[in-house]
Amino acid sequence: MLAVAPKGIPKAYFAHGNATTACQIIQDPVEARFKFCEDVKMLPDDNGAGGQLLLSCDPGRLQWNTVLGFMTDPTPRGDLWIYSYGVDGQSELKKITLAGFPSTATFHSLGVDTFPDPSGGLRIFATNLGAEKATVELFHLADPRAAEPVATHVATVWHPGFMSPNAIAAVSPTSFYVTQDHRWPARMFGPHLSLFETVTKIPGGIVALVVFDEANGRVIKITNQASVSFANGIAISPDGKTVAVASSTESNVYLYERDMTTNVLRYRTRVHVPQHADNLDYAGDGTLYVAGHPYLLSLLEVAKGTPEAVSPSWVTSITAATEAQFLDAGANSLEYQKSWDETFGDAQAPFPHHMRTTIGREHVVKTVYQSDGSVDGGYGGSSSVIVDKKRGFVFISGLYERGLLQCKIEG
Repeated sequence: MLAVAPKGIPKAYFAHGNATTACQIIQDPVEARFKFCEDVKMLPDDNGAGGQLLLSCDPGRLQWNTVLGFMTDPTPRGDLWIYSYGVDGQSELKKITLAGFPSTATFHSLGVDTFPDPSGGLRIFATNLGAEKATVELFHLADPRAAEPVATHVATVWHPGFMSPNAIAAVSPTSFYVTQDHRWPARMFGPHLSLFETVTKIPGGIVALVVFDEANGRVIKITNQASVSFANGIAISPDGKTVAVASSTESNVYLYERDMTTNVLRYRTRVHVPQHADNLDYAGDGTLYVAGHPYLLSLLEVAKGTPEAVSPSWVTSITAATEAQFLDAGANSLEYQKSWDETFGDAQAPFPHHMRTTIGREHVVKTVYQSDGSVDGGYGGSSSVIVDKKRGFVFISGLYERGLLQCKIEG
């Protein structure tokens, strides 16, 4: 194994149980295509039945990753999957058939989201970094619990301003927020300018609000709501009043107040996290969970296909600090922060938060999962996280991992 993980990151650590016994990798025993999953979303609950996840996976990611600049063959298409779990310990993994989507079109989805469809069922929004251009594809999923789920293509949404759409958050059947990770993406401007933007942390990424006509996919209005360096994951809080956006290069999560009528965003604050934040998601109780990469160089080695390279994982939670937890202004010494972490924060983690970054004053950041990405017993490249507290599960996807990590919350 290449020595690419920061010293101290364990093979596997799970904050809510023994990682060895509580966590398992869900794989498809028949199809080897269930791998390299970028985004995961929980589907709406239906009358106490088992939970369901929607996953965006791309087995051709080693040949086509427009974000990191590795683009040799766009032909192999990605997939959308549904994973059902939590009913009498049973689980089931199904690949969604994409009906009506042109057979000649490339499909490389990163972010996905859903919204109730006016005709019933769900509308799926999926960013697509295709061979010719970047789009958002719309599908109608009539029955997520069907024996053979089918999502019918509704429309392709495209606009010249779609430079590098990454993550997506639907706000109505005909509007969504979308992050764009680069102003100068490698697919359009070449790898050097894109790398310059990444390394210098220029805030070239944006968060856009898009309104479109579902009849033909024509964009009616697009407005930039925020400028963020390497804008990546995006999530809307359960009450709809806050939008969280991940900045991968800054290792920050930006929090914006959302006008519920106009969907206009107003900057509120940012939270520094110890990993390069990728995708994020709110649990039902308002806790924000962030998946990411503690060492970007190791992720690049995996993306290049370097033999035996592994990429560590780091998943954290973010909650608002209580009055007792509120950090004293200016208390930035390592000794003070270590003491604070031992009392309120992340001291139980093998590689605590304060060892990587300064602890913020207004929020508490804690480790949920850590792994050095070892092939035997680890899980690398954490890109998304879903926490289902109702059923007691944590799910983590790996950008270049086979399968989905499922951890049972113990106790």
